[in-house]
Amino acid sequence: MKTYSKKTVLNERDAHNTELTDRLNHYNDWLMDMKRPFPSVYPGYPGDKGKKPTTDVVETPNPAPVKREKGRKSVMSIETVGIKVARSTISKGPKTGTKQAKAIEIVRKLGVEQKAQAIDAIMSELAMSKAGATTYFHNSRHTIAREASK
Repeated sequence: MKTYSKKTVLNERDAHNTELTDRLNHYNDWLMDMKRPFPSVYPGYPGDKGKKPTTDVVETPNPAPVKREKGRKSVMSIETVGIKVARSTISKGPKTGTKQAKAIEIVRKLGVEQKAQAIDAIMSELAMSKAGATTYFHNSRHTIAREASK
């Protein structure tokens, strides 16, 4: 049997912490033992002779069938849970007539390089604050660049 702690025990708290450390080290040694059969149940700490193991090794259970009730919407079966369809990355741009669509038109007309003039035009034509117009300019610039790269 391997002795784990060589710490001097000063009081009950130290004794308890030392025992817990020994138990953890024993478990870790067992866990990392490459010679143990897999799967196997942890035999427990050597001082615990009267205790039964709390872990049972079982085969992987089969999923229970889904009960379908008449008159209710169909329930997704267990077999299809977890399957996700990849989301499309196709962007159609903003709807026509929105503030963002108008901001894109303004930025296209003035050019992306004319940032200050475009922000001022967005502020006046769309009745926005400077912060809002800057955000719309930034989004418009990215939309235009995305369209140009296609």
